[in-house]
Amino acid sequence: MSHTQSIEEFRSIEEFHSVGHSNISDSTFGLFIWNEVPYYMRQFAKFSSGDKYTISWNWASALFGDAWMFYRKMYLFGFIVFGAKFIIECIIMKYNLVYNKLLIEVLYFLLLGICGNYLYYKHTTKKLSNLRKPTQETTRKLGGTSALSVWIFLVFRYGSIFATVAIGLKFGWFCFCRC
Repeated sequence: MSHTQSIEEFRSIEEFHSVGHSNISDSTFGLFIWNEVPYYMRQFAKFSSGDKYTISWNWASALFGDAWMFYRKMYLFGFIVFGAKFIIECIIMKYNLVYNKLLIEVLYFLLLGICGNYLYYKHTTKKLSNLRKPTQETTRKLGGTSALSVWIFLVFRYGSIFATVAIGLKFGWFCFCRC
């Protein structure tokens, strides 16, 4: 869906599913999501059906993790995931647990792949529920995607990695040989 399409245009897509949320209209969800509307509407419909948590898979969140969260403007979740991963990375460096790194990366991949759509659903419903009078302009501005946020986050992420390595070298957290 291009950014110039209206909500009526994406309604004609046969993949469109009603979210069925009691307080938020499907068109408001669509305006907020902006990109990949049919996909997210199908996923959101699963979560709002009243059943227990439904497992879904999101390749973008699995592969790109916290960067995907920043792309989707889920800044709080993005910083939480980044912070948790950063702390785990520091522990791995401090205690020379490099052999556990692959396991942690696989768990990170699986966790974000399975939980990504649900986190995005919770984020979307919370943001839209807080809008007093959702207009087309405010909904699109609040939602959608942000490539700029991703770039800023990536500079922050790799800067912090550089700083962590520098601190690790200073305090001798790296053991390159078994002396």
